[in-house]
Amino acid sequence: MAPSFRRALQVYFFLFTRQGNASMNAAIFRFFFYFSA
Repeated sequence: MAPSFRRALQVYFFLFTRQGNASMNAAIFRFFFYFSA
């Protein structure tokens, strides 16, 4: 796994734990899915 992708996951989980907004989390997940595709 690329270091940049690991860093992105760290940021994702940081935002996931801070923000309980499901729609925001879904949007971020779709962004990373598109970015990693």
